[in-house]
Amino acid sequence: TLDNDEVKEYINKNFVIVERDAKNPSHKVSGLDVFGSPTIYFLNKNGEKVAQPTVGALTATKFLDKLKEVTKSSQK
Repeated sequence: TLDNDEVKEYINKNFVIVERDAKNPSHKVSGLDVFGSPTIYFLNKNGEKVAQPTVGALTATKFLDKLKEVTKSSQK
């Protein structure tokens, strides 16, 4: 999904990606639990959750729809 050109372009214009190794205890972030792989959280610039996380793989189309939904809802 992240290899899809349309998804990459949309992410690069609207988001910042932060990755962490869920298997490494020192990478644990309070309030950002991993429920499956991948777990993707959507946070604003203050680190506050702005949408429900996605868990598990999505098709490029479904992930792009989610990204657009998050972008639209966070602009309100």
